[in-house]
Amino acid sequence: MFKIIIKSNIFISLIYLFLNLSISYADYSDKDKKKYEVYKNNLIKRKLLLESYERCEEYINNSSVELFLNCGDKDMKIKN
Repeated sequence: MFKIIIKSNIFISLIYLFLNLSISYADYSDKDKKKYEVYKNNLIKRKLLLESYERCEEYINNSSVELFLNCGDKDMKIKN
C-alpha cells in the first residue's frame, strides 16, 4: 500500500516539475527576445555617428547579426 502511495507521489512530483520547468522556459525565451531587441537597438546606435544618426537609413539582416548603413548621397543605389 505504501509503495503505491510513494510511487504516485513521485509521479505527481515529476509531472509538477516538468510543467513548472516548461512554463519558466517560456518566460525566459520572452525575456531573451526583449534583451535581443534592446541589444540590437544599442548596436545600431553605436554603429552610427552621433551627428548623422537621423540622416542614415538602416538595413538590418534579421537572420544574422549584421547591420548595413547608408549614410551617403541620396543618388547612390544600393545593390542587393
